[in-house]
Amino acid sequence: MEALNISSEVAKYDEFGTWFLEQSDIPEDVDIYKKASDLGIVSDRKTIEVLAQVLFDEDIVEEIEEHKGLLRKMINDSPKNEKSLLGGIERLIVRNMFQRKHPRRLEKLLNLS
Repeated sequence: MEALNISSEVAKYDEFGTWFLEQSDIPEDVDIYKKASDLGIVSDRKTIEVLAQVLFDEDIVEEIEEHKGLLRKMINDSPKNEKSLLGGIERLIVRNMFQRKHPRRLEKLLNLS
């Protein structure tokens, strides 16, 4: 029974990330917040990790400024949430570095999951 709970939680983050990536343009901050709220994950640290990985790209400095209201609201002065944002950014950076150096390997790894 516990495995089902873990799987359903992971599915919510997958759904959130997939929803974001399926949009033709970057969704408005209000829509991002609403989607996370609808999924019941708006206050979860993992949501912030996922958000960092899908919201930002190589223009991260400007993008953080553009979305500071959303980030502030979701982080909510929580040190754990701040660490989750940094963790998501770290994953984004590592993924981008690996993709540049080994694009075929990354494609194979992504196809395994």
